[in-house]
Amino acid sequence: MMSKEDLEETTDSAPDDPAPILETKDSAPPKPYTPSILWWTKNREEENNKLNLFANAGFLAGVALFTIAVVFGVDSEVSRGWTIGEYILRVPLDNWDGYSEMLRQSPVQVKACTSGIVYALGDLVAQSMEGTELASIERQRVVRSAIAGLLLHGPLSHVWYNVCEGLFDIVGWNDYWWVPAPKIITDQLLWGPAWNAVYIAFLGVLNKDSSAVIWEAITSTALPLVIAGIRLWPLAHVVTYGLVPKENRLLWVDAVEIIWVTILSSQAAEQARSPAEQEESTS
Repeated sequence: MMSKEDLEETTDSAPDDPAPILETKDSAPPKPYTPSILWWTKNREEENNKLNLFANAGFLAGVALFTIAVVFGVDSEVSRGWTIGEYILRVPLDNWDGYSEMLRQSPVQVKACTSGIVYALGDLVAQSMEGTELASIERQRVVRSAIAGLLLHGPLSHVWYNVCEGLFDIVGWNDYWWVPAPKIITDQLLWGPAWNAVYIAFLGVLNKDSSAVIWEAITSTALPLVIAGIRLWPLAHVVTYGLVPKENRLLWVDAVEIIWVTILSSQAAEQARSPAEQEESTS
C-alpha cells in the first residue's frame, strides 16, 4: 500500500497535461494581382514584359517613321505631281546634296550624329544576334552605344582622318597610287586598337565599373578585336583610302561600322557579365 508521501511524489512527477491546441483561422488567400495599366495581364512579370515590348516596338516604329519623313520630305515643296520614277531618281540625289551641304557647314556635328545613329543600330543588331527578343532589348545598352558614337567616335574619327592625311602629306606619299596600303597599315596599328580600347573603357565608365574591371575588359578584348578587325577592315579600307574623299570617309566607314559595332557591342556585353553568366553562356 502506497504511503501518503509516495502518492504525493507520484502526483508531482506525472507529466503536465498538454496545452490545449488553439484553433487558428486559415490564412487569408493571396489577393489577386491588379494590373496597373494592362488590365488583361495576369501577373507583374507578364505586364512588365508587355510594357517593354510596346515601348521597344513603339520606339523603333517612331524612328522608322521619322526617317521616312526626313528622307522623303526633302523634296516636299517641289514634288507635287512627280511620278514614281522621279521620286526614285531625285530623292536619293537631293538627300545626298543636303547631307553634303550640312557636312560642309558643320563637319564634326554631322559626323557625330552619324556615328551615334550607327552605334545605336549596331547595338540593336548585336542584341538581336544574341537571341534577345524585342521585349527584352536593353534600351540602356543601346543608349550607351549611341552616346559612345555621338560623343567619341564621330569627333575622334574626324580628327584621325585629318591627321592621317596630314602625316602622308608631310612625307609626300599622297600622290602615289600605292598610298592606300601604308594608310591601311597605319590605321590598323594605331587607330583601330586605340578606338577599341576607348570604346570599351567608355562603356565601362557609363556602367560604373571599377578601374580594375575596365582595364581587365580592355586587355582581355584587345587581341580578339584586333584579329576580328583584320578580317574586316583591310578590305573595307581599300575603299576608304583608295576611292572615298577625305570628307566622306566617315560616312563609308559608318556604313561598315554596323558590322563592326555588332562585334564590339557583343564583346563589351560579354565582359559586363558576371563570371557565372559567362560560364553558363559557353556551356
